[in-house]
Amino acid sequence: MNVKQGSVIEKNSDKFTTSIDEVVDYRGDVTLFLEDGTSLEGYVFDMVDDHIHIFPQKGDKQEIPLSQVAKVEVTGKDTAEGKSWEAWVAKKKKEKEQEQ
Repeated sequence: MNVKQGSVIEKNSDKFTTSIDEVVDYRGDVTLFLEDGTSLEGYVFDMVDDHIHIFPQKGDKQEIPLSQVAKVEVTGKDTAEGKSWEAWVAKKKKEKEQEQ
């Protein structure tokens, strides 16, 4: 699974742990739906010892045990989308062509 905006990762999914690793690498906000019925939206920046580290949109960074996460939804746009090296080279090439 390649995580992208709109992706939903259910806890009962076969690829839950692998997908969580992709969420950590995602450069946009996600919403964590917790087992107690609450949710938390923010930027997941790390996972250590089965704990997700998140910068919520409101408040201080938090550490959430993976066991408390029922579902993850990728809600924010990847802030680095389209900013790969290849995209940069293509943009520069187009700019040079327009100058001529």
